[in-house]
Amino acid sequence: MRMKLGKLFAVLAAFLLVGCMENDIPYPIIFGELEDIEVQGMIGEPHINTTERVLSFTVSDTVDMRALRLTRLLYTGEAKLNIPSEKLVNPSKFPSAPFASVADLPADADTRVNLSSPVQVVLSTYQDYTWTIQVNQLVERHVLLDGQVGDAVIDPVTRQVVVYVKKSADLRKIKVKSFALGGLKGTVTPDPCSALYADGYDFSTWQKFYVQQAFQETASEWQVFVYKSDQDAPEVNSSVFARTVSATLTATGVTTDCTVEYRKQQAGSWNQAAVQKSGTKLTVEMEKLLPASAYEYRVVADGQTVDEGTFKTVEATPLTDGGLDNWHMDGKLWNPWNQGGTSFWDTGNKGATTIASSNSVPTDD
Repeated sequence: MRMKLGKLFAVLAAFLLVGCMENDIPYPIIFGELEDIEVQGMIGEPHINTTERVLSFTVSDTVDMRALRLTRLLYTGEAKLNIPSEKLVNPSKFPSAPFASVADLPADADTRVNLSSPVQVVLSTYQDYTWTIQVNQLVERHVLLDGQVGDAVIDPVTRQVVVYVKKSADLRKIKVKSFALGGLKGTVTPDPCSALYADGYDFSTWQKFYVQQAFQETASEWQVFVYKSDQDAPEVNSSVFARTVSATLTATGVTTDCTVEYRKQQAGSWNQAAVQKSGTKLTVEMEKLLPASAYEYRVVADGQTVDEGTFKTVEATPLTDGGLDNWHMDGKLWNPWNQGGTSFWDTGNKGATTIASSNSVPTDD
């Protein structure tokens, strides 16, 4: 009996010893990183700060920040993404894995997120990594009055606008062509562009307007000041950025509808380009030009040439060995340039020939 009790105590001691052992095997370190994002109405590329773990991007004022639809979301594949459920429009339908496109998702997936304020999300691998998603909404505001001189000065902080018009203008009857203080889809009350003010709006003293941006519940008060300029005609300034077979013309100070025409210098007829206009600034793309050629252009408003100039396209530089016709063999290594020549292109043949033949070779196909 004494022997049996001794064995029992030995077994119990072994169990106690095992129970007291610590699991000191370390977990692997896998950094949870937000890698890319796209949303509807996004402007430019996202900025990813891996040190501060902040992902930020900009959207236009045509989208509802309270329900931004994600069209791409990539993050560390081994991680689990946790977004606060109150920030998801439909939590049960939000994807549980990264996606490069909505085409990769089920038809009933809902990727809308409330990003009207910064959102903290957690990427969990063997550790938790907290990230902040920040969104800036770019509100495109502009004002354009008849006879306006220069761009309007719009201060969204003080909510004040200062506009200059030509010195012969009647401040009591200023016709308003555009008044987008609330962005492209916002509203302004009263609306100076409405038919009620077809004969002009009274800006002989500063005026008060209530501006409401799209998808916002409240309007804010703005003050608009219109003054006379020392000059009687707006000054149009244009410049051209020329490339090989195309050029971009930009002009400022354009307060009326206008056209832009261009032609090869001293040629007969003019070509008319499509004009993209925002406020007093216009942009024109001139295409199908000839390399290393001189061109002239003119900006025409109300039948009058308000600005003109010349530019020269860039000479077309042939791509070195662009035909990929020049090769030579060095041992069993094929190189895509003439023997004794300068290498512009290269291949992975040097690595391939360490175990076999070149895998990039000249061909007549």
